[in-house]
Amino acid sequence: MKFRIVIELDGPTLKSRLKQYEPPPFILATPLPIQTTISCDSPTGHEPSKANLAFCSCTTEGELSQNKYSEYLRNGFEPPFHGNRVNFGAVPKDEVNRVYEEADRFLEPLRASSLRLVRLLRWRAGLDFQALTINEDYLSLDGNSWLALSTARSSTLTIVQIFPAMSEELTKEIIDQYETSGDEPLAHQLFNDAWNLRYTNPRASLVVALAAAEVGLKKVIGLIVPDAQWLLEEIPAPPIGKMLRKYIPTLKVKSCITGKQIIPPSKLIEKLEEAARARNKIVHVGEKAPEHKELEEMLEAIHDFLWICDMYRGQLKNVSFISDDVLKEWKNAE
Repeated sequence: MKFRIVIELDGPTLKSRLKQYEPPPFILATPLPIQTTISCDSPTGHEPSKANLAFCSCTTEGELSQNKYSEYLRNGFEPPFHGNRVNFGAVPKDEVNRVYEEADRFLEPLRASSLRLVRLLRWRAGLDFQALTINEDYLSLDGNSWLALSTARSSTLTIVQIFPAMSEELTKEIIDQYETSGDEPLAHQLFNDAWNLRYTNPRASLVVALAAAEVGLKKVIGLIVPDAQWLLEEIPAPPIGKMLRKYIPTLKVKSCITGKQIIPPSKLIEKLEEAARARNKIVHVGEKAPEHKELEEMLEAIHDFLWICDMYRGQLKNVSFISDDVLKEWKNAE
């Protein structure tokens, strides 16, 4: 079976640069033999998410295991789902993830290799572009006809926090902040950049996310203890976990919502400490980023912490922004 990853590339000068010279297809030898194309033309079977993109397509092939999960994959080509997707209609629900695991034996190393190639392309060729999130994985029996592998892998992948809906009050608050030169806090801007990088550059994602957490914490301390602002700006802050365990409780910060003193829950602090240790290994030793699921857990913990910082600063009026896990820990601690 053949496997393909397509990464969309978006940049102001990218297409014009590729029209000047579009490299011919080439082979990457490791960790699998990967045929690679970088082109202005969309690969067969791929529907671009927008116009004026370039595409990095990486393809490999391999022998599936001799088991029922591989057979499900092979049978999913006839008939395809909606004409362009592998059909898992005959796969029992409790075995779907095992089918994906069979495909992921090839797709996971292919994905990691393709992203590293894109980063090298951007750096060494001096190309100005953003690698967009991978839209689909593709499978083919003959290398000519390609079907997308559904992205709906499991209901346990990512639990999306449901934020409060827009309202007249919230709209007025946004307008008021705009008219008084308000802006999204830098910590949240950094976090959004980090979240968008979690697929295309996971190491940078974690480094930027930790920077967001440290910026958020410094803003809280600078607001509550103005005399500490100069010190925070002039010297490196202690480890974030130590600050949250030892220093924040001494400030006796009260929630503008509950009126009681609150501190980040211990489980949240532990996750932030894990993230900080992983960040340090990336920055100082050059290690790989955590696995994707673990990375997202770290990012979600940092996001929670930023909302807590907003609450400390009196800028968060609705606890719906904070995850249920944190709210439950606070409730149990009362």
